[in-house]
Amino acid sequence: MKKLEYIVCKNFKCFYGTTEDPKSNKIVLDGKNLLLYGENGSGKSSLYWALYTFFMSALRRDADVFNFFRSDSEKNWRNIYCQENEESSIKVKFQDQDAIEISNLKIYSEDDNIEEGRKNKIATRNFVENTILLSDFINYKFIFKTFDFQNYQSVDLFFLFEKELFYYMNFEKFFSNSKYANLKYAHNYWRHINARLDGWNSLRKSKKKNALLEDIIHEYSTFCDALKNTISNLVESTNQYLHKFFHCNYSISFQIGGCDLHHNGVIYKPNILLYVWFDDSEGIRSFDKAHIILNEAKLTTISLAIRFAMMDTKPTSDDYGRLLILDDLLISLDMSNRDVVLDVILEKASDSQIIMMTHDKALFELTKNKISHHKNTNLDAWVYREMYNKQVLATDIPTPFIIDSKNYLQKADQYLNIDFDYQAAGNYLRKECERILKAIMPERYKRDVTDLNGLITKFKDFCNDVNITDSFANNLDKYRMVLLNALSHDDEIQVYRKELVDCMNDLKSLNFIYTYEFKKITIRFVNGSSPIEYFVDYSSKAKDQSLILVRDKQQNKLYINNPYCNPYWIENGQPKYMDKEGEEEQKLNNRIKRIVELQLKFNRITLTEPSDIKDVIFVIDDTGVEKNIKNY
Repeated sequence: MKKLEYIVCKNFKCFYGTTEDPKSNKIVLDGKNLLLYGENGSGKSSLYWALYTFFMSALRRDADVFNFFRSDSEKNWRNIYCQENEESSIKVKFQDQDAIEISNLKIYSEDDNIEEGRKNKIATRNFVENTILLSDFINYKFIFKTFDFQNYQSVDLFFLFEKELFYYMNFEKFFSNSKYANLKYAHNYWRHINARLDGWNSLRKSKKKNALLEDIIHEYSTFCDALKNTISNLVESTNQYLHKFFHCNYSISFQIGGCDLHHNGVIYKPNILLYVWFDDSEGIRSFDKAHIILNEAKLTTISLAIRFAMMDTKPTSDDYGRLLILDDLLISLDMSNRDVVLDVILEKASDSQIIMMTHDKALFELTKNKISHHKNTNLDAWVYREMYNKQVLATDIPTPFIIDSKNYLQKADQYLNIDFDYQAAGNYLRKECERILKAIMPERYKRDVTDLNGLITKFKDFCNDVNITDSFANNLDKYRMVLLNALSHDDEIQVYRKELVDCMNDLKSLNFIYTYEFKKITIRFVNGSSPIEYFVDYSSKAKDQSLILVRDKQQNKLYINNPYCNPYWIENGQPKYMDKEGEEEQKLNNRIKRIVELQLKFNRITLTEPSDIKDVIFVIDDTGVEKNIKNY
């Protein structure tokens, strides 16, 4: 896919001025994903709407696009401080493509040769239009609109689909036998059908009018069939997100009705009713008023699941962009659900370029942390920016001020090697130490810990549990006592640069450690051609029971813990538990290593490429996919 290199906004909404400045109006991505923090009023949402306006321009008439930029239009989004004769524009550059611009002066391209200019414009419009088909824009307003109904109203999503989603729904194949097959998108066909009805209503009674109505009714029926087909395909994928990622105990379905065109030409819009289904001790129940029975976080997960499912239906292409542009999606979610949604978003970074924006600094830092320790993350594929509201003193005009967002290690490095403020460097190393330990350790190790001393103590336990033999934990404890604690107080102390450098290097090494926690595992042996399998399901056990896997990607080392477990095997379709079978020795030593040792000893089991227990452990991740732990 083509990657976005930069976007420039001149005199558009909060962006002021006509020069291209990376500090104020040029957002440089260089083909990478972007995580952007913007304080309220800084212009963060202006960037979202600039991108939206640019890409939707391919689906609008030129006259409608010009209205966004011309001072004589009531619909313009020009910066309120710019002069009437000044340029207002949005310019976007993709890899291996010329820059594309829309403004108060031109749409896409100009050329001295009229015919050549026309061809370039058609090609550019085609590129932008196909990029839309592969991409998606989701902001907090969509989340709120999904369930913005009175308590007596059913959840009818047709209006939301009409205003937000028809732009991304390709109906081309459903109209392949129609003379209007070239319209492509649902919104094109919907607008076309309504326009034909308006034309039909203006005609006097005639046989031609009756024939025209029959043709319109046929097109309307085809549209409704396409809508039913497209939305029904969303249900399974949406429910997979709800169950596998969000761990919801409910499903959703859609019921599409009202697909009738009145005989006098009055069009009745279809309805897309959303139902929530529960299958529990009270039986199977459905509700058409999800906004009454579910809290805001659960409603948000449904809304996001629908959009993620839609994104999965989109094709991929090397010839166009594929963007996932997100603005303040997670403000209604608690921390646990935010974590799940971030996992989903980061998984999509493998086949989409992500632009994610938020005004929540805590969420921004959480996401940065999540990105740096996500199992599939390429750290070089992300850039981080912060946007603030700056008053230009000479004119008193507010403008965005964009800076690179530095992490604690980068700030410590600056204070250590540029500003030579060792106390400030030590304080940022302390912050990084706390951050990295929280990122590495599973939740149970961090429970009830209130300070750095407690985190390091728990980190020692963690290293012991997963058999990490490196001296990380002891080194951190040394730094804490002689360096990090001391530099946080107003005392005259002797600071040694070497200790700061050593501490920084150890913390950098810790950034290559990734931790995974699994609730379901299979222990698989091979005896001839017949596999022997033991299963362990920690989900029904105490919270402190699970398999922990640690990968040191710098040293290419893999560590696992050896937790207590209650393994079972399947015999005649029924589970049989080891602690209810066999010798007392088995009952007392139900750890994974012990299971392997007993099988090798008593059953002479052979391993495929045997070396240690990592050869026989298979894990099931949140997506339900099973793979050997060596693949992590």
